[in-house]
Amino acid sequence: MKKKKDAALEYMLQLGITPAKSASGAREQIRHVMDVDALTRLLESDEADRDPGAFYRFKNRTLDAGLTFSGAFSGEILRKMCAEADAHPECFIPKAEISETGGPKILEVGCDCGILSCFLAKRFPEAEVLGLDRCSESIAAAKELAERLKLTNVRFIAGTPGDLTAQSEVPGNLHPGFDTVVSLRTMHENCVVADEESLSPEEYERACTKALKGYANALAGLLVPGGCLFTAERSDPEELIRAWQAAISEAGLTADPERRKDLACSEAGVPSPLALLVAKK
Repeated sequence: MKKKKDAALEYMLQLGITPAKSASGAREQIRHVMDVDALTRLLESDEADRDPGAFYRFKNRTLDAGLTFSGAFSGEILRKMCAEADAHPECFIPKAEISETGGPKILEVGCDCGILSCFLAKRFPEAEVLGLDRCSESIAAAKELAERLKLTNVRFIAGTPGDLTAQSEVPGNLHPGFDTVVSLRTMHENCVVADEESLSPEEYERACTKALKGYANALAGLLVPGGCLFTAERSDPEELIRAWQAAISEAGLTADPERRKDLACSEAGVPSPLALLVAKK
């Protein structure tokens, strides 16, 4: 029997991505494309706390820097997310009646330097893919990646899900009615809970559900009826992923329990477990 090709691994190799097995290994990789000491100072400074976007602006100041950093630290996560998308085309290529015009429309929220968005564009050439990120440096790097890969069915814009919801039409003639919305590790950035250390696990879960309500509603609002939310989010602590599931449900999306999957991932040797959730509108 012919072995099925690993499209996700082939793509990572095409981009030159090699996940680091340790923090020192990651540091060795990225020192060739960025000032590691300057990055360390940034991460340890008050600026990083005041402005979380400062890290992404630094990391993605060039495409090669963004690819190398993301590959060293998050390469395993990216490969597994690409593999899950590759294994579940039904989540990205809907039935004809779902899309009224044109090909399927896919949105990735928090696309960073475009690694996952470009994989989706390669894997589903009949689709129109839009990558969205609030960091303009990330968007510039993502556009360069699409050009490097000679992809014509993916576009990138700077903004937030709320910006798309508020527009009748997205730049590039992509209407904010998407067949699939993809989210990879964006939920925690939209979950701000005050004094969480003082809360019991039950109180923390309720507070997270409340904090995530607006974000879940924004993503749900971008889906067409019958559309699919394909999301992989941090599952530690468990209260956080349960809160995300609750917020998704309150936003009117129905989770598919058969597609719930725990992804055992690591970042530079440090465990970083994710939960893959699929929900329909």
